[in-house]
Amino acid sequence: MNIINEEKFSDMRWKMYFIEGNKGKNSDIYKMENTVVKMFYNPKDMTEQLLDKYDILSKLESNRFVMLKDIICIDNKVVGITMPYIDNNITSIDNINMYLLLNELKIIKKDIISFTKKRIAIRDCHSFNLIFNDKLNIIDTDDYIPLSNCPKFFETLPLREKSYNLYNLNLYQINTGIIYFLSKNLSNRFTSSDKTKFNLSLYNGLKELNGQYYTYIGEYLERDISKNESIEEYAKRKIKQTTNTIYFL
Repeated sequence: MNIINEEKFSDMRWKMYFIEGNKGKNSDIYKMENTVVKMFYNPKDMTEQLLDKYDILSKLESNRFVMLKDIICIDNKVVGITMPYIDNNITSIDNINMYLLLNELKIIKKDIISFTKKRIAIRDCHSFNLIFNDKLNIIDTDDYIPLSNCPKFFETLPLREKSYNLYNLNLYQINTGIIYFLSKNLSNRFTSSDKTKFNLSLYNGLKELNGQYYTYIGEYLERDISKNESIEEYAKRKIKQTTNTIYFL
């Protein structure tokens, strides 16, 4: 991990431009060549704990999780971070083959296992943080938590999640992100009601598989795919089978 100081940041600012539609909850997102620059609305104190966290995350090896590269520090505050840029060049996922998706999910599972072994808690994995660009990439990973850096992490969780072990907690995060990504990115040939039903079908399928939401979504899909079909075809099949009932999370 490199630290970009005020002088270096001044040199790079003129190369940055705002990415329309990427105004985050806590930051603005800019692009600079092949790099994303995430600028925080509320800069963070440059503590040893924070620097250690970012250093651990930047050194993680991963196949599909896009990890941070550098941090931007001005006046003893971390004002932003940089990450590799992943182009989002598809408008819908309808035509993606389910077996291609399944293969990507198998690769992601290897990353989840590796992160869990290294005691990394996956956080903030929602539909906007997944990009399918030939590969299924997971971005915006700077809020992940190394447990060596935050030993009281489990004490901060909602009551429901405190009963999970780290692996199941990570699966729960990824499952939620992937299910909403799949339903949200269907084309406008699907109505809002259709997308909701598809979303429900995946949640219900996970719950029915073994009574828990932390069965990996890839394992459920592997059992549920019986033929060579696109995501569009699969979604239509699941929508027809779906009632308007969802098990509570």
